[in-house]
Amino acid sequence: FFPQSMLFLQQFFSRHLIGGCGGRTTTLAALHSSVAHLASSSSSSSSIEVKPTSLVTSSTPLFDILDGFRKSQTLFTACDIGLFDLIENEVTKTGQGVTPSYVASKLNLNIDGTQRLMEGCEGLGLLASSSSISYTISEVSRMHLLSTSPASMLGYIHHSKDILYPLWKHLRASVTHGHPAWKEAFDATPEEIFNNIYSDDHARERFIGGMHSFGQLTSPAVIDTIDLSRFKAGIDVGGGSGHLAMAAKKAYPQLKLCVADMADILPITEKWIKVSGFDGQIATTPCDFFSSIPKHPLQVLDDSNVDDSQSADLIFLGRILHDWQDDQCATILKNCHDSLPIGGGILIADMLLNDDKGSGPLRAQMQSLNMLVQTQGRERSCLEFSSLLSNAGFTDIQCIKTDVYLDVIFATKGSL
Repeated sequence: FFPQSMLFLQQFFSRHLIGGCGGRTTTLAALHSSVAHLASSSSSSSSIEVKPTSLVTSSTPLFDILDGFRKSQTLFTACDIGLFDLIENEVTKTGQGVTPSYVASKLNLNIDGTQRLMEGCEGLGLLASSSSISYTISEVSRMHLLSTSPASMLGYIHHSKDILYPLWKHLRASVTHGHPAWKEAFDATPEEIFNNIYSDDHARERFIGGMHSFGQLTSPAVIDTIDLSRFKAGIDVGGGSGHLAMAAKKAYPQLKLCVADMADILPITEKWIKVSGFDGQIATTPCDFFSSIPKHPLQVLDDSNVDDSQSADLIFLGRILHDWQDDQCATILKNCHDSLPIGGGILIADMLLNDDKGSGPLRAQMQSLNMLVQTQGRERSCLEFSSLLSNAGFTDIQCIKTDVYLDVIFATKGSL
């Protein structure tokens, strides 16, 4: 097995399944054996009574984990068939709940299968019913699972279903070999990660849409973490739809902003900027962050000649570094440092692992595994980010954990 991957799994299972013993995970079979041994020792003066419920209680974490893929597939299927849009539209027209037979007839589905799916969605809190045969959507679905909602997560859900779930089926291959599972899942070259993700126009739209739906939930809180009022111009490097730049523009209207990404992504970026109401307020420019970072995004907005005194003094890296290995991150950060003026800032939005990685947080540990099957990268701790940033020449490094899905790492380009 790939050593770093194996260590990560050992740390996770030792803490989040039944428990660790001497550095080894106590399996359910071992637990049954231990209980049987205790039960057979009733001849001792202090016999231990083993209640049947103890096995149920001890195995509950395992069943919660095993149910994970069932819950995901229930959500995927409901979104894939347009269940929530259909129900909401019908309830809006009639003022009444929707029956499984109606949904089945409209979508050409099996009635029994449809009813079970809707029951499962109710159990997950995605649907509500006043009776066993009439359903409406829940508030969480209304906010995040309707295609018309500003906070819709459908893009990220479709990306998870179409790309992430097939990759995760081959986690063992990634743990064994230490590389992404593109070959096993899609017969694609694992080295060409973003060529795989951006394989065609539909794939690019799906991925950028997924990141946008995710970013709408996290970017406002990320921007709110740091006082950015001293900066005059920012460039959102690898910004995709521009959701981070949009959040910054809402919080700091005076801040001039530009999204820099690959040339074939920018038409999608410009579409999102327009539909989000920022047309003419946020510029775009092509960028390969392994080569250089544009110094003068203001020129794109002002259509004027600029000098170094007017260069961007703030760089955003939202969910970029976790895609890459340390040496690649070093290149990106050096290019950012070279582009910024003295006193310029860099804001990184990624999940922070605890410095003792085995202690969590669980969501970051799972995301680090997600990077293993999907990219060449990983989630990192504050110590690891600090090392990368200081080696690139940055100072005044801050790591700030938030109450949202992403954390913030902020640093400054100091004087020479």
